[in-house]
Amino acid sequence: MGFKAIKLEAGIDQKLSEDGVWHKIYCIEGFEVKLARAGTKAWERLNNKLLKVHREIKDRRPDYTISTEDGLEILVKQIVETSLKDWRNLPDSDEDGNLLKDKYGKQVYIPFSKKTAYEMLRDPELRPVLEEFNDCCKRDRAYRLEATKKTEQDLPNMPDGVSGTDAKEKVAYQT
Repeated sequence: MGFKAIKLEAGIDQKLSEDGVWHKIYCIEGFEVKLARAGTKAWERLNNKLLKVHREIKDRRPDYTISTEDGLEILVKQIVETSLKDWRNLPDSDEDGNLLKDKYGKQVYIPFSKKTAYEMLRDPELRPVLEEFNDCCKRDRAYRLEATKKTEQDLPNMPDGVSGTDAKEKVAYQT
């Protein structure tokens, strides 16, 4: 069968994939990030570089598996160095968790920087934020061409992995 010939990137806008699109991060109210898609050339180059040592160890010791800590560190580096382009509305707080306000009573936000992002995503207490960033980077439908988006708008909002047939059946069932 010729399944290898099927282009898996069908409908993906390469410019959006590399430049990034805005995603809402639901575990922090109002927080949005601009992320490039996972799997870009930059992502793959860094992935190969970061995993090189682990692959060499695996070649010598077939029973070797990467530790959770090392895997998370690689993921943080990949997201910060290749995917994360910007953010907005990340609320600042004091050490007690109280939101900071300026002298006019307006919310203070943390400015975007790669250094701050790296520190934030490495914090074990903020693991849900890392997981959400990772999910967003892999959500292909956010990076689709406009023609594909129009087709998807004609179907109900379905989670990834649900086919158009499943969606149509759901609509028929709901009516």
